[in-house]
Amino acid sequence: MKRVVCFGEALIDFLNTGQRQEGDLSLNQFTQFPGGAPANAAVAVAKLGGNASFAGQVGDDQFGQFLLESLKRYGVDTSLATVHPDAPTPLAFVFLDDDGERSFSFRRDGTADIAIRVEDVKPDWFRDEPIVHFCSNTLTDDHIAGVTGHVVTLARESNAVISFDVNLRHNLWASGRADAALVNEMVGRSDIVKFSSEELDYVCAGDRDGYLASEFDNGLLAALITGGPNDVEVRTPGAVA
Repeated sequence: MKRVVCFGEALIDFLNTGQRQEGDLSLNQFTQFPGGAPANAAVAVAKLGGNASFAGQVGDDQFGQFLLESLKRYGVDTSLATVHPDAPTPLAFVFLDDDGERSFSFRRDGTADIAIRVEDVKPDWFRDEPIVHFCSNTLTDDHIAGVTGHVVTLARESNAVISFDVNLRHNLWASGRADAALVNEMVGRSDIVKFSSEELDYVCAGDRDGYLASEFDNGLLAALITGGPNDVEVRTPGAVA
């Protein structure tokens, strides 16, 4: 069974699950959940019976310990993960509007996930030609983007299949908007890419079909396009499903 190595962030999702009245104040109540797009992908693979490893970094704090323990309980291999002695584990506060749509407020300045170094990336990550999965949240500053590029380079040299979840969180980028050129560079270096419909529109410069045709010509094997409750659209060089 091919290993799936998920590189990137594990974080705490504090989900707003209600409100409590305290005198004149209405206080938000939050429930702590394990999260982070690559960590979630690893859990999904493990739940489906696959061989999943998480390769990322958490802080040496209660949140980091909780995340690593949660991954283990779901059957994810955490032997590739590292623990930073000083940088904290990242946090995300998740709010739901009346229609159930999510909004995020991140606590991610100087956190462990983006403090991972090139030297923390080990050859064992790429043994036996795995699937290497990552997302754009490790492209948001020059340092972590450089580490991510290093991971992708080593994955390619190891004949790994490279999977990229675009997963744009614009408020994680210093400019307030994701760098579409950098995202597209990573699309061009990947074998399988997952976009939401909105993300595809953001990076395709108004020409979905031409954009995907160009990426397929450059070697992309499959594009998955999600649209909320709608069916997932799967495109390959020769078919649409």
